[in-house]
Amino acid sequence: MFCLQLTGSDIDTYYKHLMSAVHTIFSKKEHKLIRLAQEERLTILGKLIGWWNNDKVALREEFSHFTKESLRGVINVLAYIVIAGLTEPDDETKEAIRELIADLDRYNMPLFVLAPFRTRFDLTDLEASQMILSGITSSDREIVNESATSIYIWSVAAKQGLVSQLPFSLLDALVGRALMRTPVGLDTILMYLGQLIRVIPEQFTDTHIQYLAIALEHLLPETDLAARTNQKRLLLASEQTDMPETRRYAANLSIALSNFLRKKGAQIPSICGAWDEAIKVDPLPEIRFLS
Repeated sequence: MFCLQLTGSDIDTYYKHLMSAVHTIFSKKEHKLIRLAQEERLTILGKLIGWWNNDKVALREEFSHFTKESLRGVINVLAYIVIAGLTEPDDETKEAIRELIADLDRYNMPLFVLAPFRTRFDLTDLEASQMILSGITSSDREIVNESATSIYIWSVAAKQGLVSQLPFSLLDALVGRALMRTPVGLDTILMYLGQLIRVIPEQFTDTHIQYLAIALEHLLPETDLAARTNQKRLLLASEQTDMPETRRYAANLSIALSNFLRKKGAQIPSICGAWDEAIKVDPLPEIRFLS
């Protein structure tokens, strides 16, 4: 089925086709996607290793943006298609995966999306969570985004019994980042919090809810694009976050929080009602669409 030789730019096309055609942990049951056998996953692993071993010498000489994006594809395929789908891999397979990860790490590639699955091979839960925490506190937008993504991946994988429960320290870090409204990657942080409260609602404590409500109180005026003279809005003005997306994900988080508390029969913070009203008249159509 997968006989493509991974040379040159073929890897870029290869991983995109795989990610769009193969069933992963994020696929819905109704999606008619290919479900790979264990042998097929091992074949793909062999192709990834073969491509890497053939080309890594040349990559040392010219590490371009295209090369980095291609390597990102390798990492995604390795995480979502190979490692996540392997059941009881033998020692030889585990060692091959460890060696590939170690080699990729030498090029300072962001390997955060692999961290949850590495708990099955070469990292303890504590080591993986510390790796992700180091990224969440970074001042680099790309690293923050990758780290936040890995937290969401961990929660989804845990729901499917592939890894242990998401460490509370990681959820604490995301909520804390939202509370402080640190501009770097804030839009991504809010996006994943809105998803996590739907995926793992049982892990959100009363303190988490309190902190998210406080964050939403500040985000309502700070992300108001209609209030051009609002000085508070300047606090979030940064190339490290997308203001319209930040507002959209804050609005979505407010809706998710309301739904979560309503199902619990708990009191809904008044700020959620304020967000509901603001969403209806927001100047951005993608935000009004949420109402």
